Amino acid sequence: MSVLKVVKKPIIAKAVQFTGDNSFSINALIALCGSVDVYEECFFFKDGELFVRTLEGEFRVTKGSYVIKGNFNEFWAIKEHIFNETYEIT
Repeated sequence: MSVLKVVKKPIIAKAVQFTGDNSFSINALIALCGSVDVYEECFFFKDGELFVRTLEGEFRVTKGSYVIKGNFNEFWAIKEHIFNETYEIT
């Protein structure tokens, strides 16, 4: 078997940046989720820090990170520098 050279297919996703300003960030996350119920299913605070439930488990959302909603309504967090390197805002 040979090594394949591949390019990831582009997908359109939605994202919000977690600023750490809880009032602003929570409202943005609720808008991204589409409802308070979905927000409460996917996000929670523990010891004053925000966590997201992803397909791979629970992950902390750090200040400045982006939360992305994928095509199958899944959520994940990505650090700001990685977001800026791999995503383009349209």
